[in-house]
Amino acid sequence: MEVDYGELIEKYECLRKYWKNGRYVIVDHESVVLLNQCILLHYFCLVLPGDLVRPDNLFPRVPGRAWYVQFLHDKLLQNVDSTILLDVGTGAYAIYAMLAARIFKTKATLVRGTDTDYGAVKNSQKIIEANKLAQIIDVKHTYASDNMFTQLSSAPYAITMCNPPFYSSVEEMQQKRREKYASRTLVELKGSSEELYTEGGEVGFVMKMLTDSTHHRHENIWFTCLLSRHSSLLPLINFLKHLHIKDHYVQDFTLGQTTRWILLWNFRGWKLDTTCANHKLRKLQSYPATVLPIRCKLQKSLLEIEMLLNQKTTEKLQITLESSEQLHIVAEFDCWSRKYRRRKMTKKSDTHIFNLRHKQSVQLMWLQGSNFELFQSFHGFVSSLYLL
Repeated sequence: MEVDYGELIEKYECLRKYWKNGRYVIVDHESVVLLNQCILLHYFCLVLPGDLVRPDNLFPRVPGRAWYVQFLHDKLLQNVDSTILLDVGTGAYAIYAMLAARIFKTKATLVRGTDTDYGAVKNSQKIIEANKLAQIIDVKHTYASDNMFTQLSSAPYAITMCNPPFYSSVEEMQQKRREKYASRTLVELKGSSEELYTEGGEVGFVMKMLTDSTHHRHENIWFTCLLSRHSSLLPLINFLKHLHIKDHYVQDFTLGQTTRWILLWNFRGWKLDTTCANHKLRKLQSYPATVLPIRCKLQKSLLEIEMLLNQKTTEKLQITLESSEQLHIVAEFDCWSRKYRRRKMTKKSDTHIFNLRHKQSVQLMWLQGSNFELFQSFHGFVSSLYLL
């Protein structure tokens, strides 16, 4: 999200003492708290009462968290009417949960937070009540040994969020922070031990997430988490491969001088638009393209293409004209291929779903399925229709 600091300073007098030479300067814990309280109120109409700010809990930086939630909203809700969201390790303020309630709006039927700190859970519940969100947000206490995703066992469709502890020990935390802030004043980082470090650091924590998620292979869940270090990516991608999790993705984003990475995976053959990922990330993961261009002049409308698709496949595709710019296509057979016509296959393959987009150019996007060659085949078939 973009924060207009000048507008905030103008509206909230409490921030002005930290406004130096045209920028907001973080100098202590109070400067962090005040800024993020004002961002929550100004942009999301969320209050975080001062008497519920706990001195021993990590206080959230809102812009990065809002970017993460907005990304999930924009990328994971295609053709989905509603979802349940789960925030693993919601902390003392349930910020992800409340941001999700605001950003997902009617798309979120329930937002659930879990945490192993009982005091943090009770504090989050008070903040949720203060914002009149108790009907949509539910926070529960769990144990570190629990499967992190048990709360989603019967969800029709769900998305998880998580901001894992960054460090493996207090010594590593202190060393890394000294290195990061070597050229400027080190602002005290307040937070409980469970929030700041864990055995194995964020890699160890996310490996448990990945292992726990394998017990939910047959459920409609997008699993996601936030990573603080580029060095965490390779061991986690290797572990994903070890667990035979094929559909996994990484999205990077930068706010100010800080870069973070979102790791996403699922067991349902769901695809993510990989064109938005950094080139180095695409090379690191080596995942197949999920968007292919169709090189043609826009001389045919989507309605004409829909008619040709039905004609050439004898209406064996499920096609929905969603708008003048998008066709939604469900294929249970490769009914456009010579192989299908020759063998007259009647056994369904796993379902493949595509979107055909008409904007300035034409693109075919792969939304679901396990067979990249089938996606390529359908891309070639659709390309040929534009030449008729």
